[in-house]
Amino acid sequence: MQDPLALQATISTVSYIRYVVLFPFLGVLFNIFLAPRLNRRISSFFSPCMILLSFCFAFGAFLQLPDHGALLDVLYPWIYSGSLQVDLALRFDALSATMTLIITG
Repeated sequence: MQDPLALQATISTVSYIRYVVLFPFLGVLFNIFLAPRLNRRISSFFSPCMILLSFCFAFGAFLQLPDHGALLDVLYPWIYSGSLQVDLALRFDALSATMTLIITG
C-alpha cells in the first residue's frame, strides 16, 4: 500500500495560462472603446472569437495538466526578500481547468 504522504503534487511551469485571461479582457476593451464606432457585425464576430481563443488555450492547458498536479504561469516576480519569494502567478489545476472549460466552452 502506498504511503499517503508520499503522494506529491507535480507543478509544471508554463507561459500560456495568461492568455486564458488576456483574450476575454481584450474583447471587453474592444467592446468598450472600438465597437461603438464600428459596424455591429464586426463586433458580433470579434467578441465570440476572443472567447473561442480563450477556450483553445484552456483546452490545451487541460490536455497538458499532470496527474495530481497543476500548471503555474508566473506573471511577475513581486517580492524577493531573503528566503521569501512571492510571485504574481496563475495556477491551473483540475478544478480551475473544469470551471474554465465550462465557462468558456
